[in-house]
Parts: sequence; structure tokens; C-alpha cells
Amino acid sequence: MLSLAEQFAIMKGLALKCLVIIVQILFLLPRVSSSQEFIGLWKGKIQADSLLEIKFNVLKQEPSVVWAIMTKPKICAFTDSCFNGKTLQLMAQKEKFALTGKITDNKNQFSGEFTINGKTYPVDLFRGEKPIYRPQEPNEPFPYYSEEVTFRNEKDSVVLSGTVTLPDKEGRFPAVILKGGSSPVSRDGEGTFHKNLLVIADYLTRNGIAVLRYDDRGIGKSTGNFWTSTAVNLSDDMIAGYKYLSSRDDIENNRIGLVGHSEGGMVVSIAAIQCKIIKFVIMLASPGINFRNLSTIQRESKFLLEDFPSSFHDFWLRTDSMIFTLLDRGKNSKEIFEETNSYLNDYFQNLPDSLRKISLLQTYLLINLRKRTSIHYLYLYNVKPTEIYQKLTCPVLSLNGTNDIHVPARINQAAIRQALLVGGNKDFKILEMGGLNHFFQECETGSEKEALAIAQTISPKVLEIITEWILQHSGIE
Repeated sequence: MLSLAEQFAIMKGLALKCLVIIVQILFLLPRVSSSQEFIGLWKGKIQADSLLEIKFNVLKQEPSVVWAIMTKPKICAFTDSCFNGKTLQLMAQKEKFALTGKITDNKNQFSGEFTINGKTYPVDLFRGEKPIYRPQEPNEPFPYYSEEVTFRNEKDSVVLSGTVTLPDKEGRFPAVILKGGSSPVSRDGEGTFHKNLLVIADYLTRNGIAVLRYDDRGIGKSTGNFWTSTAVNLSDDMIAGYKYLSSRDDIENNRIGLVGHSEGGMVVSIAAIQCKIIKFVIMLASPGINFRNLSTIQRESKFLLEDFPSSFHDFWLRTDSMIFTLLDRGKNSKEIFEETNSYLNDYFQNLPDSLRKISLLQTYLLINLRKRTSIHYLYLYNVKPTEIYQKLTCPVLSLNGTNDIHVPARINQAAIRQALLVGGNKDFKILEMGGLNHFFQECETGSEKEALAIAQTISPKVLEIITEWILQHSGIE
């Protein structure tokens, strides 16, 4: 019989393997692809009980795995896939969908079978006229200069790796540094199968503004650990980036601003308070109210929009309550995780068999629990964003969409406005933009499932507003 230590080692190894699989499924870790023949939008119809439209997008393909999102008859992610070189099989077990077939010789027709609710039907799907699922993502060659760079945060001995894009190889330009949100992202800002920061950087650079974007700590080529770092640590990374840019001959060092999305808006604000030379701050869908209240609002919104099963609703509300209580008692990250993980184990064991048998479900819940009990998140639960914004003296632009369910526009924008007024800021602009979600996509509901299926990465209106505001505050217009 194995000892407890040996059992733990085996379970730890299995958990790590599961974690890698889940992260690949959820966050699309960048890997090399040898073939892209399935990439694109596919659509067709089957004659079931009634005429049923089928539509799905293949987002990424590797030698043996394909990542895809179905948009009709229901928005969902295919959670399992298999590709043996000829036949593709996609499955969404929860929704009881399955698709199996082959691409025909002309590469634009997919023939096979579609299974729904236990019944199988022959299907022919055809590739859309434009097989590019993310039309705003730029492709080389770029009409500007791009350079791989590294810079160092001396406070934490963290080395950040990123990309600088310049409108031209010759000249001096105003610049911005981009920062993503409350989960670590690469320099391209990959999330919901989009590359938000890449699209923003491309647009700004094409309009005369230099951009630095970089891999978050512990992501890509950057060192450090995001989850053991607070927003203050991450703001030091921004300041290190500012110092690097200001040392370059091709950058106007008195015209450098910061742009942050979601939690990143708070991070860039902390950096601008610490480094008064920073020219301006742009906050995109950034929190104004405290994170504890925001977390509760997010849970309720996602529950109502069915972004996660109703069976998990009470679990996460209970877990958050436990985290807040333990944090107020002075418990540290390790202690809080241990107590909440004990609750998770009990909760999982009491789930119906149908849920407990879902592949990797417990590991998925465990990963989210580790995230919410990390040093990074525990800092957020104690911080008051308005106390930060009250200290901002540089010009501020704050944008949010009215369909944002992560950081609801009205209550958060109002809090940001009030904080800037209390602090005496003389130059700020607060905008609520109709019909946009947390990622500034034009949408109907703002749900995460919907965001996955939208081809647009960011509304052109937002890109225009950001660009115009930067140019004005750089003294160019």
C-alpha cells in the first residue's frame, strides 16, 4: 500500500497534467501549428425534427487537436477534439453535441455526421467566404517598425519581455504602454480567443503613436510570478517600462502615457501616482467600486446569463464569503486556500453523479479557487480603487460599455468620476459606450459565451476615441 506521501505525489502529478490540459483549452496557449486547413467559419443545415442551422468556428489547429466554438444551434465550446490527419471529431459533452467528418478535396466543404441529443444526422458544412475568424488581427508585413525588447524591474529583479512598435524606424514619437487585466496575459493580450492588446497596438501605431506591450510576469518570456504579485508590484513593472521607453532616442519621453484594461486601469493609475512624469492614463472598463462588491455583482450577472451552471452559483457565493471572512481575520493566502479547499472537497463529493463524472471538473474548480485565494487577489479584496484615483493628477480618460457584466459601467464610472472630482483632477473624461461588453465588442448580452463567438475584437469607435484623445494630450492635435 502506498504511503500518504506517495499518494500525494501521484495526485499532484495528475493535477498538474490536468491543469495543463485545462489551461490549453480555456486560454489557448500559443503553440506551433503545422496545418491550418480547418481554420475558419463553417456553416450548413440538417433536417432534424425541423430544419436546424449549424455554425461553428475553428479558432486554432494543431497536428492532433482542434479548438472550436459553436455559435448555432447554441453558443458553446467544443471541450474535446480529435484529429487523426483525415477525420475530425468535435464534442461538447454538456450540450450533447458531436460533429465528425472530413474535408473534401476542394478544402471548402466538410462532410460527415452531426449528433444532437443522441440522434445522428448526415451533414455538409461549407467554409465562409472569409475564413479569418478575427478580422481585426493584423498580419505581417506590418506598415511600421516592430522590435523585440526586454527591460528590468530593479525592485523585484523581474525581467519583462515585450514588443515595441514604432510608426517609422526614423523619427521621435509619443508613446503608450499597454496593460491587461486581473489574469496574466501575453503581450498580445490573449483572452476570449482574441488578442486585444495586439489590435490596440496595431491601430495606435498606424496612427502615429509608438506602443510598448509586454508579457505579464511569469507569462511568455517574462520572469516572475503574477499570482504572488500585487497591483503595486505590477505598477512597478509599468514604471520600469516607462524608464526603458524614455531612454530611447526614438521616443518623446515627455509624451508617454499608460493604458490599462480592467484591473490594469488601477495598475496604471498607481504607476502614474508614483511616477509624476507620466503624461496621462487611460482606463478601459476599470473598477471604481471595491472588489468584494464587484465580485458579487459579477457572480450574479454571470449566473443570470448562464455563463456558468446554476449548481455552482451557491458554491462560489459561499466560497467568496469564506475568503472575505478569513481575510478579515488576518489569515494568509495559504491558510485561506486550505480552509476553502476543504469546503470544495466536501461540496464536490455531494454533487450528483452526473456532475462529478464530468472530466476535470474538480480540477477546474480547484484552479479557480487557487486564483481567488492567491496573494494577487487577496490584495484586490482589501484595496479601495477610489482612494487610488483620488491621487491621480494627470489627465484621465475612462471608458466602459453599457453591456459590461464584469465591471458594470454605471456604478463603476460614477465612482471613478467622483474620486477624480474629490481629488481635484482638472482634466478627465468619463464615457459610457452603448452596446459594448467588457472587452469593448459590440454585443447584445455581454456574456462570456457571446464574447467568444463575436468576430470583432474591439469596436472601431473605441479605437478612434483612444487614438484621438492620446494625440490631443500629446500635443499633436
